[in-house]
Amino acid sequence: MVMVEVEFRKILRRWVERPEASLLLSSLLVLLLGGYLLDANLIVMAFLMWLSLAVALDLVSSDLPPRLLPPLPVSFLFGLLFVVGALRSFSRGIFSWEVWALLAAGLLSLRSSRKWMGGKRRRRRVWQ
Repeated sequence: MVMVEVEFRKILRRWVERPEASLLLSSLLVLLLGGYLLDANLIVMAFLMWLSLAVALDLVSSDLPPRLLPPLPVSFLFGLLFVVGALRSFSRGIFSWEVWALLAAGLLSLRSSRKWMGGKRRRRRVWQ
């Protein structure tokens, strides 16, 4: 039983490190937020993010969607839009949970685009 749990954790850790995981979590947050607020724009954005995710995972059989919705620009553009929208709400003094969810979705989407660009973590130097 312990070996199965260790293997599951390894598989989960490898999945979380992939950029698709960040984009999937971001799109789920946006979809939940759009459904709660009954905002059609957020729901359409979440579906566009899912289509871009399907392109990244090669789940689309047509050649047209990969040209229209490559994952790197979609994740970067939507992440930037969500972060800027959240910051504008913060500047107006709105600190509700919806704004925090939008900020989290934007940061996850920007993290996904950074991983698609090949950005690596900086390692801290340990001074001895």
